[in-house]
Amino acid sequence: MFTESQHKRFSSLVKNSKNTNLDRYWRKFLELKLFEEKSTLLSIGAGTGDIEIQIARDFPIQIGYLEPNKGLANNFKKEFLSLFTKEHLLDFWPNTFQSFSGQQQYDAILSVQSWYYVGQMQAAFNKAFSLIKPNGELIIVIMRPECLIAEIVKYYQPQSDSLRTSEDIIHYLKTNNLSYTCHHFNQKRKNTVLKEDGNLTEHGEKWISYMAGKNWLDMSQEKQQGVVELIRHNETKGYFDILDTIFVIRNC
Repeated sequence: MFTESQHKRFSSLVKNSKNTNLDRYWRKFLELKLFEEKSTLLSIGAGTGDIEIQIARDFPIQIGYLEPNKGLANNFKKEFLSLFTKEHLLDFWPNTFQSFSGQQQYDAILSVQSWYYVGQMQAAFNKAFSLIKPNGELIIVIMRPECLIAEIVKYYQPQSDSLRTSEDIIHYLKTNNLSYTCHHFNQKRKNTVLKEDGNLTEHGEKWISYMAGKNWLDMSQEKQQGVVELIRHNETKGYFDILDTIFVIRNC
């Protein structure tokens, strides 16, 4: 349980967070009861760590955190240890999943929109399962191929190996006879998050730069106009759809 001061700090952290993943996924995670009957969880590509802090707050779960962006990682560690004891943080690795060499197994591994960057598919699954206890779960949240994000990545990086969608995961799981369930869900976001008055917002430019792997200002005018047209084409009555799938893969 939080003390009053810890609760205020947590509330302030969530209120000021710029990470939309917490709002996008938390209710769905709770609906699917993904964190019940678990005591340890490793999150890869955890970013700001908002989801991980929420998990540690609401469930008796110890957290492992992996994130290659050292700035995000250090900010997470500072915030996490201001709310919880160091025993709650089992692993802290400000580096890639591929370079991680943990010594313990977890009840679950969570990957929220980070499975694009874990390296070769077979090696990534093998490593994940080596870090999960028997009958533990690998939880992957990933975009569907018809999603706007997938279209943007294809537009900028047509030969990119990192363009993995739910279809790629399903193909791998079926080919390897792995036990899984999947849950599709859609959410709407206001197009003003990315575009306003015909131009990208500052957040939109940063988001496109991240997805494209290239700074917005370094792109040609043709590429800039092309992605604005993609967003316009995908929006309906001021909104565009976020199309995701949550995979729950059991380590049998």
